[in-house]
Amino acid sequence: MASQITNYQCPACTGPLHFASGSGKLECEYCGSAYDVAEIEALYAGQEEKAEAAFQQAEAKEETGEPGEEPAWDTSALQEDWGVDSEGMKAYSCSSCGAELICDATTAATSCPYCGNNTIVPGQFGGTMKPDYVIPFKLDKRLLSRR
Repeated sequence: MASQITNYQCPACTGPLHFASGSGKLECEYCGSAYDVAEIEALYAGQEEKAEAAFQQAEAKEETGEPGEEPAWDTSALQEDWGVDSEGMKAYSCSSCGAELICDATTAATSCPYCGNNTIVPGQFGGTMKPDYVIPFKLDKRLLSRR
């Protein structure tokens, strides 16, 4: 099983890209754009290099003691205590839109309520309970028409 799951976003509208086996391309269901896999991987490789350079620059500033920017959010009133409900809850970040999502400890796969991207919760498939296969999401059109 892959150790890292990568979800690509459409360069045109930032919607999630899905692999279409018929065309062999990554397609966006929102704007209808289609891209070659190599083209998107090259785009993301450049973005990862820029992010790594920015990270190293920020680390260098920390080491030299240069003052950093103050946080833009006032977090003084936030509470860390969620009470009884917090037991067994986990937080993870959506790999498509970056939203922080809260789920129970038994959730292994879900869809993001913000962007609709189907995702596997990192770290849930391991140890003695590791499955042999993960079946992809599929929604029945009849169920969708009831909403």
